Amino acid sequence: MASCRIDNFWFTTFHSVINSISQIRSEFSINVQSSDWIQLASLPQVQKPADQNLFLTAGNDVYDSFADVHSLLKTTKQEGKVMSIVMSYVCQWLNRDPARVSKRDNNKPLLRKDFLPALREKCGDDAEKQSIKLQERLLGYVRDKMSDFTSPGIEHYLHDIRHGETC
Repeated sequence: MASCRIDNFWFTTFHSVINSISQIRSEFSINVQSSDWIQLASLPQVQKPADQNLFLTAGNDVYDSFADVHSLLKTTKQEGKVMSIVMSYVCQWLNRDPARVSKRDNNKPLLRKDFLPALREKCGDDAEKQSIKLQERLLGYVRDKMSDFTSPGIEHYLHDIRHGETC
């Protein structure tokens, strides 16, 4: 999955889970087990108000929820590639001059770094944080709609980007 250039998406989620478990343990003296986390992750998610704009206000994400780390760990390599390709499309929409990398590059920049020029205009010094939130929302959406992105009617669009420039 490292070649997909979305490594920090996984790490951000795992850090969030670890922080949540630590907070639960310190505040309530409860040891959260895997089965407990699965139940917490299955609770309905509360959405912030509907004034959301995915690309310009990345902070309007889901809150009071627990990441479903168990399903995240089951993400296949192919699903990771789909997530990366969709992210590349969004990079191209937001940045006319995205980073160009070859498959052989060892130290490829994270895809979300291509969000920064557009986010700096809107968010200033908060652009880095907003790029992480935007990436989380975007990749979370793609994961939730994976069957749509891999359906025959849509899948061919994902293959087209491989022949052009990618982020």
